[in-house]
Amino acid sequence: MSRFENSDWQVGMPLPSRKDKHGRKKGKAKKQDDRAALEQRAANAVVPKPPKSEVPAPVLEQEAPRQAVDPFVHDQAATLRAHCAAQDAREAAPNTHSEDQAVQLREMSSARTQEEMLFTQQHAAELREILKTRKQAVAATVAQHELEWNEEVQQAHETQDADTVQVEEETEPVIGKWTYRLLMIFVPLVLIGVLAYGKLGYVHQVPELVRDNVSAYEQGEGFLVLKPWWFGPPVYKLDEYVGSAGSDFYRYQLNLRDFAKIVEEPIVLWRFQKDFLQK
Repeated sequence: MSRFENSDWQVGMPLPSRKDKHGRKKGKAKKQDDRAALEQRAANAVVPKPPKSEVPAPVLEQEAPRQAVDPFVHDQAATLRAHCAAQDAREAAPNTHSEDQAVQLREMSSARTQEEMLFTQQHAAELREILKTRKQAVAATVAQHELEWNEEVQQAHETQDADTVQVEEETEPVIGKWTYRLLMIFVPLVLIGVLAYGKLGYVHQVPELVRDNVSAYEQGEGFLVLKPWWFGPPVYKLDEYVGSAGSDFYRYQLNLRDFAKIVEEPIVLWRFQKDFLQK
C-alpha cells in the first residue's frame, strides 16, 4: 500500500510522508505487543489454593508376609554360630601357651640384646683402631710435606741468592761512587758559573753624569747588575765612555753603543759601598 492509498487523506491535505507512515506502523506494533504481554501476564498469574486440612492418615498395621528361608543361608548361619561358640570357649580356657611364648620371646630378646652389645663393643674397638691408624698416616703425611716444603724453600732461597749475586755483578756501575759524587757536585757548580758569567756584570767608577740621570747609580761605588744580554764582558768601567760627551747624557749613551741599555734600564741586584776593583 503506497502513501497515496491512505483512506484518511482528503483533498487539500498534505500528502503523508514515508516517515510518518513508518511512525504509525511502529506505534500500532508497540500497542499490539503491550496487549499481548498483558494477556500473557494474566494467563501466567498463579491463583492461591486453599490450605489443605491436615488430617492424619489412618495407620494400617499389617504384617508383612514372611519370605521363605533359603536352606543354604540357614546352613551358613548355623556354621557361623558354631565357630563363634568355639572361639569363645578358647578364650575362656587358661592361656598357658601364650605365657610360654612370652617367656621364650623375653629370652630371645635378652640374648639378642647381649649379641648387639657385644657387636657394638667390637665395632667401636675396630673404629678406634681405624681412627688411630688414620691419625698416624695423616701425621706422617704432614711431616713429609713439611720436609719437602722446607727443602723447596731452601732451594728457592739459594737460587734467589745466586740470582741476586749475578744481578749485582751484571749491574755494577761504570763509574765509582766517589766519581759519581764529584760529578753531582761539579756539574751544578759549572752550570751556575756559566749562568753567572752570561747574565751578571759588575759596574764601577760611575761618572757624575750617569749618577745625575740614572737613579739606580746614585749611591754606592760598585754595582752587581743583571745584563739584558747573554755573555759579553763581565766588568764595565763607565767613566771610560765619557770622552767628549761633557754633560750631554744623550751623547754619552751614543758612546756606550751596544752597552747603552746598562744605563737606560739597569737592574741592580746588589750595591757595594766600596769598589773592590779600584786600586
